[in-house]
Formats: sequence, structure tokens, C-alpha cells
Amino acid sequence: MLDEVVAEELSPDRQKRRVAGARRGRTGLGARFLKAATFGILLPLVLAFGAYWIAMRAIASERLVFRPDRDLVVKGNHYVTRQDLLAALGFSDSGVEQSFNIFRLNLASEQKRVEAIPWIKSATIARIFPDRLIVNVKERAPLAFAQVDGRLELVDEDGVFLPMPGKASFDFPVLSGLDSVASIDERKALLIPYIDFVNETRNEVARSGWLISEANVSDPNDLRALLVEGRETVLVHFGNQDFEQRFKTFATLAPKVLASNPRIDSIDLRYRNEVVVDPFEAASPPGAGSGVSGKPAGKP
Repeated sequence: MLDEVVAEELSPDRQKRRVAGARRGRTGLGARFLKAATFGILLPLVLAFGAYWIAMRAIASERLVFRPDRDLVVKGNHYVTRQDLLAALGFSDSGVEQSFNIFRLNLASEQKRVEAIPWIKSATIARIFPDRLIVNVKERAPLAFAQVDGRLELVDEDGVFLPMPGKASFDFPVLSGLDSVASIDERKALLIPYIDFVNETRNEVARSGWLISEANVSDPNDLRALLVEGRETVLVHFGNQDFEQRFKTFATLAPKVLASNPRIDSIDLRYRNEVVVDPFEAASPPGAGSGVSGKPAGKP
């Protein structure tokens, strides 16, 4: 029987059937591979075409038409008007017939245009299906008036000059010494002593009855403030530190100094354990608003 099996294995017909089966197996594997490759290429093409078709239909859809006069929603604005935002976005404030497909708007570009408005510190823009555009803005907070080329503007803590908005009123001191500085970073640095002064002395100023009328911030080592109480006006050198304690010293000594010197040019509080008083002289230049501090105080 073993001889018969071996003979059968070695027979030409048996060998031909084996070769044909192997060929059929290889052919089937190749076909499956070809089908998988074709499917892998065609499926992304079909999906891409479908996405393109949907996008084209969306752009042409009447439901996605954005009309600025009707569909623009503005939030967070107090000083920036709706018309300002429409102009920044490139829309007409009176063209009711204006219309755009909402998907044609580049939100990143529109956000930069809105943030280019001086009063806008930051902005976010969102598309709401099907046709709404929401602009949420954070406005800058002014902290003082500033003399800029002979006119008054507002300035915030970042040193940004802000045009006066309509229908708004502010009660701030007037700062000088900023308009000669071109760099916004330099202006921001000059404002740091003034901001510290206001924060540290807020309660003491309120209790004392003195008001800060003007301040000169041109010298980062010497904040000069023009203080007013009734008919009394005093220019005070506060330096660049210990503002709360120095203001307390001024509030305590000012009545005594004014009693013995009814008219004084300035009081210098920069020196430790000593107050330098300059008597008023008719020829002395004006005070902090002009950037001149009067006759230099003598050193102790």
C-alpha cells in the first residue's frame, strides 16, 4: 500500500492538479489585494467629493445668508458702538440689502479687524447656525486723561491712548509726560508708578479730602502730583515707592506747612525722615501739568 501511495503522489496528473490549485490560490489573493486597494483609493475620493458637494450647497443655501443689520449680535460693548464694529468688519451700517453667506467669513481675520479698534482689548467671534454672527468684546479700562499733542485723550494701564467716546463722562486726573514717548512699552513702564500710587493711596486720599488734579509721570523715579483741597494747590514729589506712607506724611504735615507758609511751590517727600518745602516764587514755572516741578528741592 505504501508503494501505491507513493506512486499516486508521483503521478503526473496529481502534480498538475497541485500546480493548478496553487495558481488559483495566488490569483485569489491578488484579486483581494486589488479590491482592497481600489476601495482604499475610491472611498476617500467619494468622501472628499461628498464634502465638497455639501460645502457648495451650504454656500448657495438661502438659509445661511448673513445680513449684518439683522444677524450681527454684539456683546460686552459700552463705549464702542455697533456702527464702529460694523465698519471694522467691513459692513455698511446702513446697507440693509447687504448679505453674505456666513461660511464665507474668515473668523480669524474678522477678529483681528475688531481688535484693531483702540478701545477693544480682546474679542471673540462665533458663528451660530444657520445665519447668526456673535461678536463678544472686552473693552479697555481707562485710568486717566492724558495730554497728547495739545489735546486730551484717555489712557489705559497698557499705555494705549483712547479717543473720547460719545455720551460718556470720566472723572480722572490729567497725566503729562506720556505724549513724548513713542513706544507703547515705554508708556506702559512710565505708568507703573502712577498705578501703584493710585492703588496704595486710594483710601488715604478719600479720607484726607485732597484730590489728585494732575500728575507728571515723565520721570520713573519721581512721580509728581498736583494735589488740591479747596483753594489750596500743592505740588508734591512722591518718588517711586512707599506711596501710602508718604501720602500719610503729606496729609499730616500739610496743614502745619500751609499755616506757616501760605503759598508754597512744592513739597518733596523723597528723602527719609525729612520733608523739603520750597516757598512759592512768582517767577517759578507752573506745576505738574507742564512737566516742570518748580525750583529744585535742596538735599538734606
